[in-house]
Amino acid sequence: EETTGRGAKMIAETLEKRGIRFEMLFDEGGMILYEPVGGVKGTFAMVGMGEKGNCIIRFIARSAGGHASTPGKNTPLVRLGAFMAEVDRKCPFKSEISPVIKEMFKRFAPYLGAAGFVTGHAETFEGLLKAVIPGLSPAAGAMLRTTLAFTMAQASEGRNVLPQTAWVVGDMRFSHHQGEKASLMALKPIADKYGIEIKIIEHGIDSGLADYDSEGFRLIEKAVKNVYPDVDAAVPYVMTGASDSRFFGRICKNCFRFVPFKIDKQQLDSVHGLNENIDIDTLVPAVDYYKYMMREV
Repeated sequence: EETTGRGAKMIAETLEKRGIRFEMLFDEGGMILYEPVGGVKGTFAMVGMGEKGNCIIRFIARSAGGHASTPGKNTPLVRLGAFMAEVDRKCPFKSEISPVIKEMFKRFAPYLGAAGFVTGHAETFEGLLKAVIPGLSPAAGAMLRTTLAFTMAQASEGRNVLPQTAWVVGDMRFSHHQGEKASLMALKPIADKYGIEIKIIEHGIDSGLADYDSEGFRLIEKAVKNVYPDVDAAVPYVMTGASDSRFFGRICKNCFRFVPFKIDKQQLDSVHGLNENIDIDTLVPAVDYYKYMMREV
């Protein structure tokens, strides 16, 4: 599931071999949130239309090693630190407002006051939105471009020993418009500048984007409105995390990532963290949501 195990991949491959395809597929992902993006005053069913690919990279710096009493310049850890600082400061990845994100802000527009005019006309104000959206939240900014988070590190095993090899691991979530190969190429000049090797630990999987003008999305809209009449709108977006759906793109064009749980900010922040929780009261309407979908299909 998601990032470990082989079950979802094997199921998708088996169905493909049997020639089975699906008109629509529903997985986990977005939920029902109040103010999902800063300043958007309303309650929305956030429906993931696709997800960014996930590539795990090791960045390696080497040297002849030596004793810490005579360190010299540009030791492996210093070079790795300079490399990470430059990537963090300059962000080499290309920003783009995809059709899905344009549709997302178009649906948010009526709930944004004066700013709604700008978000509702993304084609005209694309440059301005590229500058403003990352400031709304890290999640909003991550929808516009590839991201790279440094998550693990290793160097010398002795406190007084300069490492012959030091490395950091980066978790790269590549965007649909730049992809894995182009995102890696954007990193290469910076890595070369500091004498850093790039080694791929695990390649990502390209995920397609579902159609928000499809029967599947309209079914979600109808089910949400039937069970949650207080929800303002169903809104498409691009997931920055991973789901099993990425394996099923080979047998279904429209994979929707949405679970009908109404959650608050505390619960959203608890996902995959300490004390992950949701209100028990959200389970009953969630069952009603799926019952409605089954009847309508």
